[in-house]
Amino acid sequence: MIGLTPFSLMGQEKLAKNLVINFSIALLIFTFCFFLSWQTGDIEQWVALG
Repeated sequence: MIGLTPFSLMGQEKLAKNLVINFSIALLIFTFCFFLSWQTGDIEQWVALG
């Protein structure tokens, strides 16, 4: 499940797995946007993408 909300967390069987997957995706997006903003110097464009 991508994009967890507080209501979707209640009563889930695979809570830890879903949290790890979502954290990994968030970290990937953050790293990608950080690298692009560092390379281009245009932080606003890549923060808007993230």
